[in-house]
Amino acid sequence: MRKTFVFLAVAIAVVTLAGAAASGASAPSYKDGSYIGYVPNDHGDVVIEVVIQFGKIVDVNMINPDKPQAYKHEPAKALFREYPLMVVKSQKAEVDAFSGATSSRNDYIKATQMALDIASGKYNGKVFYGLAKNPVNGHTLLAVTVEGKKVTKVEFITKKADYDTLMPAKGADYKSKPAKEFFDKFPGMAVKAQTDLKKIDAISGATHSYHEYLYAYENALKQAGLL
Repeated sequence: MRKTFVFLAVAIAVVTLAGAAASGASAPSYKDGSYIGYVPNDHGDVVIEVVIQFGKIVDVNMINPDKPQAYKHEPAKALFREYPLMVVKSQKAEVDAFSGATSSRNDYIKATQMALDIASGKYNGKVFYGLAKNPVNGHTLLAVTVEGKKVTKVEFITKKADYDTLMPAKGADYKSKPAKEFFDKFPGMAVKAQTDLKKIDAISGATHSYHEYLYAYENALKQAGLL
């Protein structure tokens, strides 16, 4: 009887270990860091930041667009609040269907999965998004196109909808001429500098913009594996 019990216990342990090994083999491996997922949308581009620590999803930040208390569509507002916790809990982008917020759910999943694909090295795209947070004046978001190991294009993604939290584009009527000049010149300066950030010179009167744009560009380069 004792031998039978021991044999049964060993068998159960072997099956358990095999299952754990199989589960571990299929689990994605993430590199620590901050990763940005992006999905264009006429009602506000979806921008989500996923933070990885010790190979696990520890934080999900809904950068854009915002769904404040004043937002009228309750299901979309509820999903906006709950989605980050759902992802951290499940450790995956996919979440259950959410009644009344299907479109938002799909965009959130796509953006989060993009960030996770970058973190796991499975991303096949050429465009990486760099973020510098500024909740007062709007977040700086850069789209950086990388072909091979070379940066071929840099452009700003700016505010286009009422609930966007992104930085507005600096048009011809922008009050600060240095800031407007730097906004116009930065993409070309970044492409020319490639990964040598010291080659991007600040313009007098646009120091604040300089630091934010440089941070966002560096963020994109790190995600692309160039830094």
